[in-house]
Amino acid sequence: MRTVRDLMQTNVVTVRPDDNAAEVERRLVEHRIGGAPVVGDGRVQGVISRTDLLRNLVVGQSLSELISDYYRDPGLPVEAGIPAPDIEQLQRSRVRDLMPERLITVEPSAPVSQAARVMLDRMIHRLLVVEGEKLVGVVTTHDLLRAIAE
Repeated sequence: MRTVRDLMQTNVVTVRPDDNAAEVERRLVEHRIGGAPVVGDGRVQGVISRTDLLRNLVVGQSLSELISDYYRDPGLPVEAGIPAPDIEQLQRSRVRDLMPERLITVEPSAPVSQAARVMLDRMIHRLLVVEGEKLVGVVTTHDLLRAIAE
């Protein structure tokens, strides 16, 4: 039986709770990833995704409103509903204030099927792998799909 340890990535890009949104976005783009674990005081505290950052940038409209506007008028460029980023707002926004409150983790010894079920049930794309409060890896939907293809 394959375990999460068999699939997880151990060279993980992390961010700190006090990092600002602009720094985080630069790191995510630089590493071509959609999210990163938040680690502070030697323990995992959460995870931040590009969706969380987008939620912070969209002033006056929720993400669901933006999507709704786009599908109501498919000729409308997606950018039309998104205001220009407020650089000062990005500089002020801290990861600790933007990351979701829930922390969903799995142990390295968990079966891959359990990790897949958690990701599907919680509609998340990355699952933090921890031993105690220490981050030891990340498993993503990409990792699961790659394992299935092998």
